[in-house]
Amino acid sequence: MRVQFHNELWTLMLLASIAVVNVVFNQHLCPPCKCFDSNGSFIANCSHKSLDRVPSSLPNYTKELLFSGNNVTKLSNDSFVTIPLLTRLDLSNNNVSLIETAAFANMSNLRYLSLQGNNLAYNNLSSSMFQNLQNLTVLYLNNNIDTDDATVEYPSDAIQRLSSLTTLYVDGLKDKIFASGFSKLNNLINLTIESSNKKCDMYNITLHTFKYLPYLEHVKIIQCNLHFIAQGSFRHQHHLKTLDLSHNNALTFKGVTHATHGIASSLEGLFIDEIVHPYAICVIITKEFCKNLNRTSLTELHANMNRVTVFQAGALRFLPKSLKKVYLKGNRFEYDAYVRDISSLVGLEVVDLGGYANKKLPFQSLADFNQTSTCTDCTVLGNISGGDMFKSLSQLQTLDLSANYINNYSSILFSNMSSLRELIISRNRIYALRFDISHMKNLRLLQCSGNELPGLTEDFTTSLDKLSDHHKMTVDLSQNPIQCTCINLPFLSWMVTAKAKGRISFGNLSEYDCYYDEVHSVILDDLEKIVADLNVSCQSFPYHFIFFVGMSLVVLVTLLCSLLYRFRWKLKYLYYAARHGYHTTHPSNHTFVFDAFVSFAEEDRDFVVNELLVKLEDESDMRLNFHQRDFTPGRPIAHNIIEAVKTSKRTLVILSREFLKSHWCVHELQMAHMESVSTGRDVLLIVMMEHIPTNKIPVEILYHIQSDSYLEYPLEGEKLMFWRNLIGCLRD
Repeated sequence: MRVQFHNELWTLMLLASIAVVNVVFNQHLCPPCKCFDSNGSFIANCSHKSLDRVPSSLPNYTKELLFSGNNVTKLSNDSFVTIPLLTRLDLSNNNVSLIETAAFANMSNLRYLSLQGNNLAYNNLSSSMFQNLQNLTVLYLNNNIDTDDATVEYPSDAIQRLSSLTTLYVDGLKDKIFASGFSKLNNLINLTIESSNKKCDMYNITLHTFKYLPYLEHVKIIQCNLHFIAQGSFRHQHHLKTLDLSHNNALTFKGVTHATHGIASSLEGLFIDEIVHPYAICVIITKEFCKNLNRTSLTELHANMNRVTVFQAGALRFLPKSLKKVYLKGNRFEYDAYVRDISSLVGLEVVDLGGYANKKLPFQSLADFNQTSTCTDCTVLGNISGGDMFKSLSQLQTLDLSANYINNYSSILFSNMSSLRELIISRNRIYALRFDISHMKNLRLLQCSGNELPGLTEDFTTSLDKLSDHHKMTVDLSQNPIQCTCINLPFLSWMVTAKAKGRISFGNLSEYDCYYDEVHSVILDDLEKIVADLNVSCQSFPYHFIFFVGMSLVVLVTLLCSLLYRFRWKLKYLYYAARHGYHTTHPSNHTFVFDAFVSFAEEDRDFVVNELLVKLEDESDMRLNFHQRDFTPGRPIAHNIIEAVKTSKRTLVILSREFLKSHWCVHELQMAHMESVSTGRDVLLIVMMEHIPTNKIPVEILYHIQSDSYLEYPLEGEKLMFWRNLIGCLRD
């Protein structure tokens, strides 16, 4: 009895296991394919099996057949006779070049058909091929045309009987129109013209290209080598809701302006990413472009990676009040008069002005872009100290200004932005957060990673505490040179307290570096211990002892002050060089990374970017160290400076009155001077940008000027000799 009981138990367990496997995995045997049930639909997955025909082993109740990536060259009349219930058929990326007339004759249930990525010629598609597919709603025919045959036309006769078709994907044909047969497709609302491997080559769109497609609501023409669009080309599409012309970089904003001329008022989304040459300079969005959108229902605009510099003054005022989301990432905006017009866009909820994600600024060679430019002041958005450009955007919820090389801004830049939920200012050159956030009652995310922040002020942390009393917040300060010093102890202690309360998240603390000095740092993953250790080391001495020591040292300090001041730059140089492990070497034994380190004031950036870098890097094949491009983010600036001087053959000083007002510019100059004195190599080369009285010039610079280590920049007349001399000096 016991043996019989055990056998029955094992049998039950085996049957239960089979049942569990069947329920969990729903697998069925249909080799060489994998078959399974999904929500009542039987699916056969035969993709990438090197098959040249559909297997006869598939059950006749199969609803979906995935057959992509095989070796089928011909679809015969009997290819699908055993699976008449198909609703979805994917034959993409085979080698189909021939489809017999009755191949789809028994597939009246089919709703989705993909023939993309084959070798089909549109002219060979029979007019009766799809006549029984009365329920077909989605058809992919793109990635088939790979020929220059001028006789190829869009397959009007073959498609016109698909009365239920809503979505069509086709290849773009040069100088061809969608013929009158397409007018019978009164359910066709989605048209995508797109091909991989640059097969799409429409080149232009005329007034007749889409004349017989009046019901379209969503049009995508992506990466089709578009050069020209006739004005009013989409005037027949009275219900158009979205238009995507992205990745046609010869189209330009002029082409899009033609496309939107007379466009339907129903337009809600315009997508025009990368519609200019990747080396275009000084791209301006005009009033005409914005006027064409004025009477639309536009809510979303994408114009990323178009190297836009400015909007024409007054242009923004023509954009519709319905506009809520604007994505302008990867452009090159400069602060100009157009910012005053931003106040007219009162409906904005999301603004993404994120700049370049890569470390190096995208300085182009003018020789790479043969186009006349009327703009003479093209820079990356950096100094926006002029005021309150966003003050009227009280409905804005997301603002992304990341990677714009911002180093200066107005304290009232974000005033009145009470609806803001996300503020992203990562990967800039911001040294302090000095704007008011107390009015941002809805702020959930403050993204400040990758800047130059040593910490936050007490006023700022107090505001964060008040906001976090109402909701949780994320404050990301990673990849900043946080200071692990006694002076910064209140900020670090605040981080511990805020973290313990659980109202403010600082993200992954293992991505935070905390610097004890110029070189030594620690990861903040054990924040509490680091703060506890700092509390111990920063304990004050008794007052009377401090007073006694202070009085005893007064005389000594007085005597030493004059000596320290006199040799301050020498001492700083020796300190930084020793700290960072740089040793004095003879010039002949030194290998330099850069031909020159360019030291200049922010006010002289235009000259450096638009003239100096072009002449020396692009045209003379030199390698320059440009601090906003080549300094290592998150590293103390003094470290970056001494490294730049040491690894560059020369230090090229762009001398102006503004240069002499800048603390860090003078610091760079003095470090270069000390390098010259200590190593004996000829380091400094000065370009005099303007006349400066000698009493305003430091003694060290006068020494180099008197020893002829300088060039005068010609404000007028011939500059050829200047550039020739400068290049010669740097190559000596």
